[in-house]
Amino acid sequence: MFILLGEIDIMGTNRPHTLIGGQLLSNVHHESKCINDYCTIHNFSDHHMVDWPQNWRSDRGIMERVCVHGIGHPDPDDPKTKDPYEKVHGCDGCCNANQ
Repeated sequence: MFILLGEIDIMGTNRPHTLIGGQLLSNVHHESKCINDYCTIHNFSDHHMVDWPQNWRSDRGIMERVCVHGIGHPDPDDPKTKDPYEKVHGCDGCCNANQ
């Protein structure tokens, strides 16, 4: 199953990408189109969840990182999660780096 995220590349073909954890996305933006220095697809920051499986939430338009307990936590590299509303999630504390 493909999930559409972005634009068709210059050659008119889909740009597929497999997330950490195996979810397959298609039509992913080109690396030159990243919004910030860090990107959930092309350039991860050094946050403590960086090796956790990723989950694209098409219903909310955000990227999550899934902890060992199966809970999706907002990916710190997703620019949309800078909005406090977008950080709301069912949390078990794993996204807090100090725990």
